[in-house]
Amino acid sequence: MQKERLIIKNFFTLKDVDIELGKYNVFIGEQASGKSLILKTLFFFRSILFAPIRMYRTDTEELSKMFIQLFCTSLNIRDYNHNMSIDYVYGDYTIHIQITDRKFFIGYSDNLLNVYTQKRNLLLEHYQNLQKNDTYDDMLRFSIMELETQRAVENSGLGKISLFKFLPAGRMVFFTLLNNMFNIVGNDKQNLNSLLVNFGQDYQKAFSEYQNIRDDTKIRLIKFDELSGKILKGKYIYDQLGGYLQQNDLQTKLVDGSSGQQEFLPVYMILHHYLLSGHECGNLYIEEPEAHLYPSAQKAITELLVYVTNATNSDGLYITTHSPYILTVLNNLILANDVKDKQTLFDKELLVSFEEVRAYYIADGRARDLRDMENRLISAYNLDKVSEQTALDFDKLLDLKYE
Repeated sequence: MQKERLIIKNFFTLKDVDIELGKYNVFIGEQASGKSLILKTLFFFRSILFAPIRMYRTDTEELSKMFIQLFCTSLNIRDYNHNMSIDYVYGDYTIHIQITDRKFFIGYSDNLLNVYTQKRNLLLEHYQNLQKNDTYDDMLRFSIMELETQRAVENSGLGKISLFKFLPAGRMVFFTLLNNMFNIVGNDKQNLNSLLVNFGQDYQKAFSEYQNIRDDTKIRLIKFDELSGKILKGKYIYDQLGGYLQQNDLQTKLVDGSSGQQEFLPVYMILHHYLLSGHECGNLYIEEPEAHLYPSAQKAITELLVYVTNATNSDGLYITTHSPYILTVLNNLILANDVKDKQTLFDKELLVSFEEVRAYYIADGRARDLRDMENRLISAYNLDKVSEQTALDFDKLLDLKYE
């Protein structure tokens, strides 16, 4: 896995952030602290990392305009009134964004620019040769160029072109929307948040292809169904009308389900599609997976996300959360990995290596590393302060009552 790093200076609430990323990444903190801003920024950079090679027929200036527009729509930037800078590092390569004096700049390190130039020129030459050959129809040309593009990226040192899924907060609204909503807005989304539009389209595709299960990935359903059943409190049954939950002898329409079930269903659908599509080495970015869920269900969804990450050999899982339970569950999975030759509590697909974990407490515009390197666990010291203060207040009130 390539080294990944994000450096942010004066970007809205984030004043001075310098973080390294691993395979399992958690950002925890109070509301409006900047957790989602970090997540969306990471998703943006990973999404565009391969684009200059894939979009070899688009010149550099046009690409920059497209990326600037995507950056602004993804992160709801409506003006350039503030000065800021962001550096994204992937392996030995860097992408830089800067806003100074109301001017927006995006640039690449020289070594990355050289890779882009070489591979794009190679693909462009190959494409032009294909166009001259009358023996290929358009569909075959497209297939050949997709394969050549994949090879070009793999040979560049950037890794494979993989899936990137962003699951935003407030997901329960999506399953109630009209089935074709995101197809309609897909061609005219200048005024819509691109992350929400992409998520809606991913959700719709996951629903329409729900029954298209590859034979070589069916075995993954066993653990997936077990963990998701603990969250749904039943089994999801697919039908063309939106499906329903089978709970013992009861059938519950999703519109009548609990807020937790409605919040989790879009996550369930996209993870189901992601897990069973046969793709490997993707990335999952999810805001507040614990939303509307009881602690036992929070445990299940944390294990589910780890399972999907491990089963697909994902490059990374990125989570924002308000819940200490997420960290507690991860600590258990880290400990289970440390004693994997002795323990039988957790399946091997749920084990998490401490070396691959990054956990940050976001507050006051900065990110503090929560890892306890000596004990090889995630520390919850800052998070326990709230409980400590609550306990102190309770003791004082008891003293007043019984003085």
